[in-house]
Amino acid sequence: MSQIIESELIELCKKHDRRAQQRLYQAYKDSLFTLAVRLVKDRELARIILQDAFIEIFKSLHGYRADSGIFAWMRVILVRCAHRNKGFYFQKTEELSALENYEDIPAPEAEAVDLKSAFDEMSSGYRAALTLYYLEEMSHQEIADLLNISVSTSKSQLHHARKKLKEILEKRKL
Repeated sequence: MSQIIESELIELCKKHDRRAQQRLYQAYKDSLFTLAVRLVKDRELARIILQDAFIEIFKSLHGYRADSGIFAWMRVILVRCAHRNKGFYFQKTEELSALENYEDIPAPEAEAVDLKSAFDEMSSGYRAALTLYYLEEMSHQEIADLLNISVSTSKSQLHHARKKLKEILEKRKL
């Protein structure tokens, strides 16, 4: 969607224009639904989260400042809806200070393994850490702000998620 058309569409949505709201929904629903499915691993729950997110988006649109793209802003709302309303919580993990000497775990070759099914075996917190950091390309600070956790908890969660993914993939090779 071009920047001019997008900004006009947003202004119409702020005025509660139903056709504009429908166009905004149609433009972003698939991408947001994909993110929701990645986060909760349940298509029905993802549909509920998507619906809740769009309700929140349309209620909060007057607060959108356009300093970031509309999709980035909508993505934050979707993740918060999943976190706040649907039991999507990071597991409690030790702080990064307890893991100072860990090394990155190299990712296996993607074409050699079924990453999606391995990903589905992980807890929602671990899936969230991997999804937000690698697939949504959010920084640890952005993740921390979004989920109301510390940066070190975000880093720790990602470390444990990579470690768990490695364990799952190694078990499958046996």
